[in-house]
Amino acid sequence: MAGYTQDGAFGGAVTLVQPRDGYRFSLDALLLARFAAETQVSAVLDLGCGCGVVGLGVLALGGAERLEGVDIQEEMVRCARESARRSDLGARVTFQVADYREGLGAMVGDGFPLVVSNPPYRPPESGRVSPRPGVAVARHEVCGTVSDLTRAAAQALQSRGSFCVVYPAARLPALLGACAGSGLQPSSLRCVHPRAGQPASLVLLRCAKGGGGGLEVRAPLVLHGEGDEKYTPEAATLLGLP
Repeated sequence: MAGYTQDGAFGGAVTLVQPRDGYRFSLDALLLARFAAETQVSAVLDLGCGCGVVGLGVLALGGAERLEGVDIQEEMVRCARESARRSDLGARVTFQVADYREGLGAMVGDGFPLVVSNPPYRPPESGRVSPRPGVAVARHEVCGTVSDLTRAAAQALQSRGSFCVVYPAARLPALLGACAGSGLQPSSLRCVHPRAGQPASLVLLRCAKGGGGGLEVRAPLVLHGEGDEKYTPEAATLLGLP
C-alpha cells in the first residue's frame, strides 16, 4: 500500500499497516492490549480501532477469540482490515466504519464481555488541533467526548462485562466521572510512570458494567530506568521488546 508502512508489534505477533504521514500508534496502545488481555473472553469490541493495534493485540495475546472493531475514519478501517490480513487473524475479525455516538445496532447483539478503547486524550479547546483530519480525530475529542465513549461502551457490554481504557493520568477525574455516569464501576487501576519518583503520565483502567466490588489499585508500572532511556525489564516484556 503506497503511502503506508508495515510495522510489527507484540514481538512480531501482529503486523500493522499505518499511514506514513498520519496518526501512528504509540506504546499506550500496546500497554492497553496487554492490560485487557489479562483475562480471557469470547469476544472483544474495539471502539475507535484505528489501525487495529489494540484489538489485534488482544487476539494475538490470547485475550479473546473474536474481534469486532469500529472507527469513524474509513482510511483507518481499511488499515485495520489489512493489518488483520497480514497478521493471519482475518478470519477472526470484523472491522466497520461507524460512529459509536449513533449506536452500534445489530453489531452489539447480546453484548460483549470486553470493550477496549485508546481514545483521543485532549478536549477540542486544549492545544493546537492538527490540520490533518486523521491526526486531529485521533488526538482531540472532535468526534466525541470521553462521556460519549463510556456511554457507548456501557451500551455494548454484557452485564458484568469489562471496559478497559488507557488515558492521561491528569484527566483521570474526567474519566472516572464519565464511567460513573455510564454505570461503569472501576475495578482495577494501574498508573504508568516515566521513571520511578516521577508523577504518573498514563492510567490503565478496567471497569465492570453494573459491578459493585472494590477498586484494586495495582503496583505502578515504571517505563524507564534512572538516567537512561532503556525500558525497565517489566516494561520491555509488556511491550514485546527483546
